[in-house]
Formats: sequence, C-alpha cells, structure tokens
Amino acid sequence: MLNFSLREGSSLGACFAMAGLAANNSRGGQAQPSGNQRPQRNLSRRVSFNESTLKQSESPRSSVIDVEGQRNNTPPRNSGCNICCAWASLIVGILVVMFLIVGAIFFSFFQSNMPEFHFQRLQINRLDISTTKSSDTTFLTTDIQVDLNATNKNGIMPVFYTSLTADLSSQDIDLGKVHLPDMEQKPQNSARLKLHSQLQKEPVTEADAKDLIQKSQNHQILMNVIVGGVVHYVINGHKMPGFPFKVLCEDIYQGLLDSGEVPKCQVKMTPVS
Repeated sequence: MLNFSLREGSSLGACFAMAGLAANNSRGGQAQPSGNQRPQRNLSRRVSFNESTLKQSESPRSSVIDVEGQRNNTPPRNSGCNICCAWASLIVGILVVMFLIVGAIFFSFFQSNMPEFHFQRLQINRLDISTTKSSDTTFLTTDIQVDLNATNKNGIMPVFYTSLTADLSSQDIDLGKVHLPDMEQKPQNSARLKLHSQLQKEPVTEADAKDLIQKSQNHQILMNVIVGGVVHYVINGHKMPGFPFKVLCEDIYQGLLDSGEVPKCQVKMTPVS
C-alpha cells in the first residue's frame, strides 16, 4: 500500500508539471514575476501511518514468534527419575539372578545328598475276598507288611524326617495308607521303615481282586509304595527348614524280592509335600 501511493502521487505530479510548462509556452514563454508566483501545490497523496495499525499488523507475527520462542525455550524435563528407575530395575534384576543362582546351588547340593531308599521286603499275611448275599459287591481284606531301608549317605549332616506318609497299591487296587512317626538319622547311617497296612472289607472290583489273589499265590504281585514327607538337614545342631520329597517305589516285582534283591527307589524333591 505504501509503495503504491507514493508512485501514484509522483505520476500525477509529473503530469501537472508538464501541463504547466505547456501553458507557459503557449503564452509566449514569459515567466510570471516571482512575487506573484503562486507556490506549486504538492499533489502527491499523503499517506499516514497509525502506530496502532502497525502494531495490529505485526501482532499475529509477534504472537507466532512468541509461541515458537516458548516452545524453543521450554526447559528440558528432569531425567533424574528415569535414571533412578533404570538403576532400581538393574539392582532388582541382579538380586533376582543372584537369588536364583544361590537357590539352584542349594537345591543341587541337597538333591545330591538326599537319602537313598531301597525296597527290602514284602510280606503278605492275609489277602481275602468276600461277597454279601444282599448285593454283588466284592470286598477285600488284607494284612500286608512292607519294609524299606533308608540310608543317609551324607557323611557330615544328620537328617530329620517329618510328616511321613506311605501309600500302598497294586495294579489299580488301593492297599491302604500308613502314617509314620518323625525320625532322625545320623550321617552314614541306615534305618528300616516298617509299613504295616490293613484293610477290612474294602469294596473292590471282583475281577481285580481275583487277579490280585492269583498273582499273590504265584509270587507275581507288582507292588507300588509312595512315601511322601519333609526332610530337614541338621547343621551345627540346628534343624534347617525342610524340603518336601517323595520316595517312588513303583512296580516292584514280588518274585525279585523273594530272591533276595533290594530294588532301589527313586527319590526326588517336590514343590509340595
């Protein structure tokens, strides 16, 4: 707007000046006296600038500059929290790894020093089946003795057994559950666990009961004994927290026991007793 107005005034002034020269020339080129000469009017258009208008025209730009300046001048966020969180995560991770390593070492140590169990003897004192006139149900009556040999092969630490229970069975027939008292065993020492189970007219399937009696007569019973409990290691006279364990004596052949063999049972630690 400013450039356009100035140019327009200049062109108009030039036109009027040329018209005046032409009029003087037509009058004979005589110049008017200086005293009577009227001052030449400046025909250029005046352009006024209002300070408020300039401020208004510049305000959007200045506001944009201010916003951009605020964005650029925003102080950086404090990274101390992120650093603390990273260090805390690292420390926790290291502690977890160390705990797992120590736990694995202790587990491996105690697992390698678990007592050994052998199935030593099976004695069947009674094994009868009966039925009632009112029903066709078959009942089983038993009196069975099982001996297990437990050996603490550790030469340094005594062991202590608590919450011992034993389940006896043979080919899907439950032959009773036995609860054993707590027992302490010194290093390099062996002990005999006597499991005495009795059933009185326990309902069973007739075919299974007859098959069990026939195999007993032929000394061909397959016996299963599962012992569960908690084993504690005694260090400097102090009983340490125990580890659940199980003794698995599975499919022990009666004829093998009659020949004097003592099959080894599987011993393993378990998450729960």
